[in-house]
Amino acid sequence: MPITTISKPIALAVSALALSSGLATASAQVTSASPTAVKYYYGVRQIQTDDGRCTAQLDAKKTAPGHWFVRASFYNMSGGGVAGCSYYLWRKKGNGYYGSLSHASLRRNSSHQTAWYWDGPGYHVKMTLNDGDGDVNSKPY
Repeated sequence: MPITTISKPIALAVSALALSSGLATASAQVTSASPTAVKYYYGVRQIQTDDGRCTAQLDAKKTAPGHWFVRASFYNMSGGGVAGCSYYLWRKKGNGYYGSLSHASLRRNSSHQTAWYWDGPGYHVKMTLNDGDGDVNSKPY
């Protein structure tokens, strides 16, 4: 049997094997999916202390259906000899207890923005500020 006659059936067998093993589908996976649209919601919750020197803002973003994230920005606007502010960003799931995601104290004229944290279905977050005169809490989001 000449070699050319054997090579054709071998080539067909190799092609069939490649299709069955998924090698041919790899080229279909190379095309990128459309990018996920990200929607931002700034200032969904805002709080401040009675004198207004400590403030906080909660932002949210949605990256896909049911994929929510939140971050908080905290500001201490006091100058002079006034003490700093402390803050907390809290999260809970369902009817559970709130646990701290981020907390610290801010010196005079300083600010801090937290990382983005998961806030999907069933989760709730809230912020707390304290300027030494008591806590101010946001409504859960």
